[in-house]
Amino acid sequence: MKHSVLIVGLGNIGMLYDIHLPKKDNILTHCNAFSQHPDFELIGAVETNSELRSLFEKEYKLPSSKDIESFLADNQLSPDVYVIANSTENHLNAIEQIVAISNPVGILCEKPIAYNVDEALEICKLCKEKKIKIFVNFIRRADPGILELKNRIDAHQIEGPFKLVAWYSKGLIHNGSHFVDLFDFLFGSINSFKIINPGPKTGKDAEPDFLLEYNSAKIFFTAADADNFSLNKFELVAKNGCLTYQGNGDMTWKIAEPEKQAHGNIPLSEKDEIILGDMQKYQYNILTKLSNALNSNDDNCLCDGESGLKNITILNKIISSI
Repeated sequence: MKHSVLIVGLGNIGMLYDIHLPKKDNILTHCNAFSQHPDFELIGAVETNSELRSLFEKEYKLPSSKDIESFLADNQLSPDVYVIANSTENHLNAIEQIVAISNPVGILCEKPIAYNVDEALEICKLCKEKKIKIFVNFIRRADPGILELKNRIDAHQIEGPFKLVAWYSKGLIHNGSHFVDLFDFLFGSINSFKIINPGPKTGKDAEPDFLLEYNSAKIFFTAADADNFSLNKFELVAKNGCLTYQGNGDMTWKIAEPEKQAHGNIPLSEKDEIILGDMQKYQYNILTKLSNALNSNDDNCLCDGESGLKNITILNKIISSI
């Protein structure tokens, strides 16, 4: 079944990241992804900025309005799916408007679902009452490389217990939340956290160094100064090898070779196995999984509302403890 889609918010992730790139090879925004994916029909956008609306209409040849109610009234359309890509502080307001005047089957919300737990709870409550499937756009969950890593961990081909070091930059909520969600996806629920270094605070966000503990993993998060360069990578040490995740989504795996033990030392393989990601088309990959979820196929890799609530809850606990 093909679902009609309205995008609320035409900023970077909404439209701008790939606006000047070859669109077939770089699917980094909601507009580009929904316009290309065969399971969806992009029908328009909502944006308060008139210049962005004009750019959208020129680029995608579709209508836009300054608010949701005007778009629905002017175009006599009823979207099956809404994308919430406006500012985080306006997520709840947008969803309140949607449930008051529309009856969609699904919502794809940008991360984080909200800045505070009360608003996240209200969003989840509204969607549950209206029987709307809501998902949070943590893009790595749909990346083929990450899914291959999870399959190997679940099958004990990469064996725990695990120790990891994860580097992030530009804020725990803004960017570090991706890795917090990813590790929940890979390892389950967090047991505890410990602040190592509080780092700087900026508005609602912060850049602490801290330790997360799971049943099978201990993960040390450390913040890099984004004024110098951006950094989003991690290294995973398993019982039987070592894996490095690069910022582009590709991973290198080196398996331990006990048969080559010498002088009491077990070496890692000299040959890297490359596990390929697909971060140039991350938003398209999300939509394939979203289509499966909306059509009740057996695909539960996306971050749902409950997981998004869990994510912002732990982020708030970490920041408030600084």
